[in-house]
Amino acid sequence: MSESSTFESSTFEPTPSQPTPSASAPSGPVTARDVLADGQEGAEFNGLFVRKGSIAAFLANARALESLDPAGAEYRAVAAEIRELGPALDALGLFDVLSVRNPDVAAVLASAAG
Repeated sequence: MSESSTFESSTFEPTPSQPTPSASAPSGPVTARDVLADGQEGAEFNGLFVRKGSIAAFLANARALESLDPAGAEYRAVAAEIRELGPALDALGLFDVLSVRNPDVAAVLASAAG
């Protein structure tokens, strides 16, 4: 997304079950296990439950969208999944540090926020 992202900025705030320091001021490196313990299916970030695999699903769908016909049903299904994942990715703070370069993916995310 561009600097004019419609998603609100967010900061990683772990739940009590997560001893991880805030990503805005970590006291050291943060590992995947610090964020989500083995056996956990997800966690709450900035008031939103985020399921494990959300970022990987977003990336797979973003790649898939590039090769699909925008008029097709599969494109609409993939776009719907990207829209659904948008709030979770925003809660994680993904768009605070990374920009979406694909204009179709950026447009899908923007449509979710508007």
